[in-house]
Amino acid sequence: MNLTNGLLHNNQYISHMLSSTVPCTLLLQWSDGPYSIEIVTEAMYTVNASGDKCYCVLDSTCDIDNLFVTIEGMWSFDLKLDCELDGIRYGCSIMDSVLKSSLMCWFENTCLNQLRTFVSAANLPILPSITPLNSTLSSRYSPNTSIEIIFNEIMIEEWNFSSSYSIYYQKCKPSSCSFTYEKKTSIIYLITIIISLIGGINVILRLFSPLIIKIIFKLFIN
Repeated sequence: MNLTNGLLHNNQYISHMLSSTVPCTLLLQWSDGPYSIEIVTEAMYTVNASGDKCYCVLDSTCDIDNLFVTIEGMWSFDLKLDCELDGIRYGCSIMDSVLKSSLMCWFENTCLNQLRTFVSAANLPILPSITPLNSTLSSRYSPNTSIEIIFNEIMIEEWNFSSSYSIYYQKCKPSSCSFTYEKKTSIIYLITIIISLIGGINVILRLFSPLIIKIIFKLFIN
């Protein structure tokens, strides 16, 4: 998800709501007379309650409660909704808006009615009948939890984890178990091994040397 969001931001994809960048057509006249048409994009910014500007081109985390965007240096227009929807945030892209928003509106019948009114006024397909979510049901997520947090938790309410080694071995039924132990050999250990080998070879030669010599002499005599 972060990779997709990063690609959308770095490549400056133009969103449907024109909240990040907007294409503009410029008609230029040169000194020799001919005209040329240039297609450019203008950066959009949002203004928070304190009056600070946040440019989506520079910061993909810009978000506001009301959709108000301005084209710097050219013109401005207000796309502010007639009604504020609880828990709905407006970001630089549709994905940002969804992740920063919460499901608070879906718990309130009044907010859902406001949403239907807005959809109808925007000539969008009519929403089907939606039953508000039950806020009294037990959940680890509160109604104002952002969808991004819910996605990061992969929408799981509770992890049920249990382990039983006895059941595991009953199912697996291993015939034998083995393990490998790796350890770095020390210099003292190597010297001890070499001395032991030399001592062992010396003992073997002392025992078998007389017998080997007798066998060789017998072979030469015969």
